[in-house]
Amino acid sequence: LPPPPNSQMDHGAPLTDDLPLSLGEEILKLTATLLSAIDTHNYPLYESLSHPSLTTYEPESAGTLIEGLDFHKFFFEHPPGGEVSALSQICGPAVRVLGSEGNVVVVAYTRVRQSVDGEGKV
Repeated sequence: LPPPPNSQMDHGAPLTDDLPLSLGEEILKLTATLLSAIDTHNYPLYESLSHPSLTTYEPESAGTLIEGLDFHKFFFEHPPGGEVSALSQICGPAVRVLGSEGNVVVVAYTRVRQSVDGEGKV
């Protein structure tokens, strides 16, 4: 997925021949695929795109650092009641490649999520 027209692609260090311009777009496409896995409750896909030792702060963790995938797997196995479909959009993305080898990437964005329940309520 190409970034929206007003997005910021920040690669940190100057781009060289060994760091293709399409890296930011590739990272955003993978991020969109990850969000789609969440929206469709596809845990195998989510797991394949996530490092087993990921860390996160989630609203449900009340400020506690969560480590690993078990916390997230719970929500895939117990989706919110009544939710029939959901769609996430990535708004205002910024991709920053860190390090001379480009092996660390930070992606920041606002996630806009829409969902519909079994009664058709948005």
